[in-house]
Amino acid sequence: MFLPLLLTCPGAAQQDSVDQQEKQGIGEVLLELIEKDGVETAIKQYDLLKRTAAHKYDFGESQLVDLGKILLSSGKREAAIEILRFNAQVFPKSSSTLYSLATALLQESDLAGAKEHFQRALDINPADQDSRRHLDGIYIVENYDKQECQIPMRDGVKLHTRVYTPKDKSTKYPILFTRTPYYGFYATEEVLDHFSYPGPGPTFPAEGYIFVIQDVRGRFLSEGAFQVMRPNTADHDDPGQTDESTDAFDSVEWLLRNVKHNNGRVGVHGLSWGGYYAALSLVNAHPSIVAVAIEAPVSEGFLGDDYHHNGALHFLYPFRWLNNVGLVEREGPSADLQPPVFQGEVSNYFSFLLELGPLSNVNEKCWRHKVQFWNDIVQHGTYDEFWRIRTLGQYMKNIDKPAILVSGSWFDDQDLYGTLHTYRAIEGQNPGVSNSLVMGVWNHAAWWRQKQEPWGDVGLPVRETGDYYRNEILSPFFKSHLKDNGEFVLPEALVLESGTNEWHEYEYWPPKHAEIKQFFLGCNGKLSQEPPTTFAGDCSRFESDPANPVSHLPADGIGGWNAALMHFDQRFAAAREDVLVYQGEILEEDMTLVGPIEVDLYVSTTGTDADWVVKVVDVYPDDAGVLSGYQMLVRGDIMRGKFRNSFEDPEPFVPGEVTRVKFTLLDVNHTFRRGHRIMVQVQSSWFPMFDRNPQTFVDIYQAAEADFHKAIHTVYHSQTFPSHIAVRALLK
Repeated sequence: MFLPLLLTCPGAAQQDSVDQQEKQGIGEVLLELIEKDGVETAIKQYDLLKRTAAHKYDFGESQLVDLGKILLSSGKREAAIEILRFNAQVFPKSSSTLYSLATALLQESDLAGAKEHFQRALDINPADQDSRRHLDGIYIVENYDKQECQIPMRDGVKLHTRVYTPKDKSTKYPILFTRTPYYGFYATEEVLDHFSYPGPGPTFPAEGYIFVIQDVRGRFLSEGAFQVMRPNTADHDDPGQTDESTDAFDSVEWLLRNVKHNNGRVGVHGLSWGGYYAALSLVNAHPSIVAVAIEAPVSEGFLGDDYHHNGALHFLYPFRWLNNVGLVEREGPSADLQPPVFQGEVSNYFSFLLELGPLSNVNEKCWRHKVQFWNDIVQHGTYDEFWRIRTLGQYMKNIDKPAILVSGSWFDDQDLYGTLHTYRAIEGQNPGVSNSLVMGVWNHAAWWRQKQEPWGDVGLPVRETGDYYRNEILSPFFKSHLKDNGEFVLPEALVLESGTNEWHEYEYWPPKHAEIKQFFLGCNGKLSQEPPTTFAGDCSRFESDPANPVSHLPADGIGGWNAALMHFDQRFAAAREDVLVYQGEILEEDMTLVGPIEVDLYVSTTGTDADWVVKVVDVYPDDAGVLSGYQMLVRGDIMRGKFRNSFEDPEPFVPGEVTRVKFTLLDVNHTFRRGHRIMVQVQSSWFPMFDRNPQTFVDIYQAAEADFHKAIHTVYHSQTFPSHIAVRALLK
């Protein structure tokens, strides 16, 4: 028992002894008192001890917050609320204390009390996104009715759908519809949901819509079988055939007939995988779909996006995504999240995946062949029919009516390829269609998640520009088309320029008035706009060792997926002997690069296969303060060498033979400021973002440890073999 000791005020000798020890948390003391004598006695004892024994106990604000959490977890909600109310009196300016009290009140269904304290927490700390999220959720509970539906498709499969309808029935509302493979569970009367609002932004509920969220076929409470990137090949005139487009059509038809107070207009929106489903709603679109927002969509499985880049496995992301999402065979519809397939603890993915060894060990040591899509990846190591029928762009045809907004980010670590190629596919195959591109400087989905700013060492304005996108672009886009709320005309391309962080409008993307400029790799690490004049053998060499790959971030810092890799300081890589560095002169005026960057290398290797990674880097001047000498990654990508001529028919390198390797880096919109330098880095590994190449011509998915060998790679930069990059530049 603590009580007899607590009432004794220690003397000087006792003081010295206590000072040498770590203070005991007051929360531990109060927990025992609460269990014995109740909360009122515990609070009185707190006041007494704070006056008489402050040197002995830790009275920090977290003590009572943690105590409240313990009481909540043990079912003592009333006691928890009393303790947290008391803590809010002691620490009235603590947002974490107010947040903890608000969540406890929410669990008691005291919406008014919860709302008051979430708002107080947000007033103290405007960056408190958890409080903002709960306030958004409470608004939904107070102003919307939720309906759970099972919508039948043309083949009889029923898809679980949640419908949120405004409680105000005095008018009719348009429908905003999204389809997702993730948990389509948005803020309702249930507590602590992981999404706070059911629309594409926090302002949308107050604007008045009917929100519809659907679990796609085979996910959670929907019936049927799930397929990753399900081929959109159904004959829409055959009632027995289905795909994502028919499921979207059938769902919209049912909603219009069965959800009261709709105005007959439907907008579709989706982000990431949701963007993929939103895009497919355009195919043979329901006539009531009048506006579609496609945000950072998945679009490709082998050439770009989540699973491969130019034939190289985008290793870390799909390993973590497939492991956590699961996608293992299920017994039937369920609201439960599937546990990770591999449940081992991983503190550093660089070390873990390197020690895992060849890709064949993923199944042998981690997944035991349970993840079907991984099994598919392993079995389809070239751009065969399996991948071709899953390419989104080929289906973006015969689109006329819906207005389309395609949006994404230059620093999207997952689906930049999908954003740009979906926009181009729609634009190129549907003359006259209303189709606009909006690009920011966010990481994947950050404009939706309301991330704090600035982002990364270079301070990208994520939150400010994300708010602008949602409030000044996305919201008026849907209002204009779904509510006749004024005319809203987007330019062809509205893009945020990194380097200056300024918005620009263009009539075409990329801008037609951009100038093609070539930057040639040269001897002694020079990068020049002047073509080389040296003899044919001028070159740079490095040894590539699969056992010691170049990491995409400092290797000791890869504890998970870090989206900052898209603009991270590359000095750690430039310092390695297996990274070639070519640097230009100091710029005398700003130079803005727009659009894709073409890579044209002349190389050789002592092996029979090799990866070629090219990075374009913005080097800050030496007088840039904390960013002095910073090497900001602007764009980089990988080319698996055996696919240099064909993604369908790989071919080996002939050891020692000069070989041309060409590929395209995805679009940029970046200004290199006066005083900066342009740098190009060339390397042959980028692990674990991408898998390791054994540097022998084999099926890498079946490769054994013995297939991995060191190799000497050579990059030529001579008059005969002028390795270079070609950019589109706007001079300022």
